[in-house]
Amino acid sequence: MDKRIPLKSGDAVHLSNDVYTITQLISRGGSSLIYEAERRYCETGGNNICINKRVLLKELAPFHLDFHRKSTGEIIFEHADISAMRQLFDNEINCLAYIQSKNHSNNRIPDMDAFGEYNNTVYIAMNHIKGVLLSSYLGHRRLSDDKILDIFLQLLRIISFLHIIDKNYCHLDLKPNNFIIDATDTVFLIDFGSSIISENKRVNNYTEDYSAPEVVYNMLELIDQRSDIYSLGAILYEMVTGSRASLDTFLLCGGDYCGKALCARYDYNALLSKMLAEDAGDRFATVEEIIKVVGAMKDINK
Repeated sequence: MDKRIPLKSGDAVHLSNDVYTITQLISRGGSSLIYEAERRYCETGGNNICINKRVLLKELAPFHLDFHRKSTGEIIFEHADISAMRQLFDNEINCLAYIQSKNHSNNRIPDMDAFGEYNNTVYIAMNHIKGVLLSSYLGHRRLSDDKILDIFLQLLRIISFLHIIDKNYCHLDLKPNNFIIDATDTVFLIDFGSSIISENKRVNNYTEDYSAPEVVYNMLELIDQRSDIYSLGAILYEMVTGSRASLDTFLLCGGDYCGKALCARYDYNALLSKMLAEDAGDRFATVEEIIKVVGAMKDINK
């Protein structure tokens, strides 16, 4: 049971000389609470023009650590060492800054508005995206094959962009909870805490059901961009079957990921087999290869 007490509507967070006013809680992640907030920006020079900018505000508030919140909004951690969780936030800040410096055309990754410490914890403000977590979206409906592939292609293109801007980039925690989908079914990636952009491999954090075996078992020498391909396969499996991914399920299914009823129109089994292979060498080498395969699947079945 999640006993974390979030900030209330109207509470204020001060970052980089700006005030962010909470409007509502959007979601509860494993390491953070995510809010919709407004930043009030007033022009200088005597014009007295003020603009309210809506943002996503992520607060470091780990689910597994005991803390209480004062009436001022300050978090007090109970005999807990949050240094490792702070490192995740620092890593996300660094990755977002790097991606933002390279991101001239991809609007599916929100720009970072500000970051900093306030009330004994860490916050990251990002451009606002109005939507729901992809996990919630998938849990409330059975998608058509066309919709599955349309959404999946969006995921592929986001990750392909990240892989192309740096050959050392690995996200390492791709899952439905880290994507937002808006009212037009446009998808955005909003979490980068586990990402690495370095030849020095490390596992900061992972979600077992969506993570490649080499990530789960900390086999650092085997981790590369194909680890993200495995995670994308786990997401596709969930979209097709309606069941949450599981490493044990994948190892025992013998390549039969979905039965005839679910694979009647598209051969998802062939696609999933090359994404969810236990050995990274048996997976697709790049996300671009998967984009071509999915595009061909759609063309054949028009």
